[in-house]
Amino acid sequence: MSLTRYDEKFFDCRKSQIIAHLDTRHVNVIPLFYNSYQSTVEIYRQLFIENKTKWKYSEPSLSDQDLARIGITPNRLCFESFKHASPYLNEKLHDQKVVFLWGDEYYLPYRTEAFHAIHSTHSLVVTGYHEPSREYYVEDWDGLYGYLSSFYVESAFDSLSEQMRSILVLDVHEEDRDTDKSEDIRVFLRWLHAFEDDYAFYDRIRCQMHGYDERQLTSMDHSFRLIAASRYVFSKFLRYIDYHPEEIATLLNSHQLANNIATIIRRYMVARKVDWNSLNDRIRQLREQEEGFLQRLKRSYAS
Repeated sequence: MSLTRYDEKFFDCRKSQIIAHLDTRHVNVIPLFYNSYQSTVEIYRQLFIENKTKWKYSEPSLSDQDLARIGITPNRLCFESFKHASPYLNEKLHDQKVVFLWGDEYYLPYRTEAFHAIHSTHSLVVTGYHEPSREYYVEDWDGLYGYLSSFYVESAFDSLSEQMRSILVLDVHEEDRDTDKSEDIRVFLRWLHAFEDDYAFYDRIRCQMHGYDERQLTSMDHSFRLIAASRYVFSKFLRYIDYHPEEIATLLNSHQLANNIATIIRRYMVARKVDWNSLNDRIRQLREQEEGFLQRLKRSYAS
């Protein structure tokens, strides 16, 4: 097994690992993307008001209920310490299970920017154990596909708070998988009817961006990257339910435009040169595309 990522870094590390793992098991993960389109109101609240990074953004996808619809049962167990967890972990690895656990990046040498510098929670995918050397095989596209000493795994695990010292194993039940697309559409419609966005985020950015400090520019960069990835993932679901191709193309255009805006911001943060009028026009264009797209989407599925 070799995990590969294809969500354009929309989901957090744990969720993207789960999706990649299920994809290797040939589980159709696209129905899980029905609520991936994120409100700019929520993005602004978390990234600007709460000062979160893109990587700590919280969104509601991959609930246990949604996983159950595609025949997945998540089994989580909490442990007092890695010493108590390791027998269970090794047993699951012996049974050729893929195991997910949390660790503190401060103790993970392959996470070079954080190692012995930053305490931050990260998800590890463990797929093997070599007992003679006491090393775990870790698959992490953020730095390692290889063996890692149990010393580092134990240190990273035990450094976390009690509720994070947990192990997750996914049981895939082929026979329980719901293959009825109509149910996926019903779940999507419940989400769509409740979804709202005033897109005032774009107006606020256009008015205030000239005076942003470094932290606010970072929040702006992360916001547009998150918007871009969200729209990209959501387009996969719309294609799955056979939504109008021209509307999917519009959504993908918004994805590209948001990425372009984020690139301009990153360049400005480095070189301090930017065409403010051009950037303003791009943000205005994105706002118009977004608002029009959502209005047409709601009309298409209005009951």
